[in-house]
Amino acid sequence: MNQFNALYSESFADRHIGPRQSDLNAMLETIGAKSLDELINQVVPANIRLPKPLSVGEPMSEVEFLSMLREKAAKNKTYKNYIGMGYYNTHTPGVILRNIMENPGWYTQYTPYQAEISQGRLEALLNYQTMVIDLTGMELANASLLDEGTAAAEAMNMFYGLDKKSAAHRFFVDNSVFPQTLDILITRSEPIGIEIVRGDYKTFANQVLSDAYNYDQGKVFFKPTLAYGDQTFRNDKKGALAYFVGGDLDYPNDKGFALKPWVKARYDNAGNNNEGIQIYGSVAITMGNVWVTDKEGNEVMVDKTWVFKKGKDGKLRIIVHKSSLPYSPK
Repeated sequence: MNQFNALYSESFADRHIGPRQSDLNAMLETIGAKSLDELINQVVPANIRLPKPLSVGEPMSEVEFLSMLREKAAKNKTYKNYIGMGYYNTHTPGVILRNIMENPGWYTQYTPYQAEISQGRLEALLNYQTMVIDLTGMELANASLLDEGTAAAEAMNMFYGLDKKSAAHRFFVDNSVFPQTLDILITRSEPIGIEIVRGDYKTFANQVLSDAYNYDQGKVFFKPTLAYGDQTFRNDKKGALAYFVGGDLDYPNDKGFALKPWVKARYDNAGNNNEGIQIYGSVAITMGNVWVTDKEGNEVMVDKTWVFKKGKDGKLRIIVHKSSLPYSPK
């Protein structure tokens, strides 16, 4: 029968995980030391040990201690930082500081490694990521607790982990990425077999357009699937590049069609027995449907019409590209 002992008490130390005296004696006996002091004498060199107690001064109250800290902090000199390389001066608006950074709802009296405070921090990061997604229109946004280089490495691992069965083992890194970020990417990529490829993404996309389209040799008529309004037609290379990779302020609605993580595409010509292909000398015309599949397995069908022309170098390049979503009557 259990009985309540009103006289029972225990010390703070006894309630925490730690060795009992019997455990200490057993460990000391095993390593051949008679006491903890003797163990310290054996393992800590005398020339690095302080022979006298620390000079910490008289005890102070919290108010006195804070006053002393302010007095010492006032002696610090503030200089402008010109280090660059990703280290930029920032300003946090007061409303953000009060309602997010200093909001007691995000933290408690617990230390940061415990779930009680981590949960609030994770909730704040989720709110931030959601805001970034809303502002940019992107499908994903990362808000790593770590530095930029480690966050970039995490993103690389995430891309690789999404489709490990794929034969793609090369990761493109733009030349504008900071060198300290690139170093971490290289370090983290080698053990998992990813090859880092560096370059300018717009230069790479520009070369792809030069190989596939006739912009460098003459005119091209291009009507993209998702273009509309006064920017429906992209008859110059600048407009076509903006549609495929985005990043052009003159085309604010372009998000980069080619940057969407398509994983598969297939094409069917119109009609039977290749009736959807017509060849007239150096010009070939084709019409049909393209199905593209994203990483979630969602498939989209697009109506396509292409006109190819053979150049002086013997290569076929597109001179007409019309793309639209299929018509569906209401």
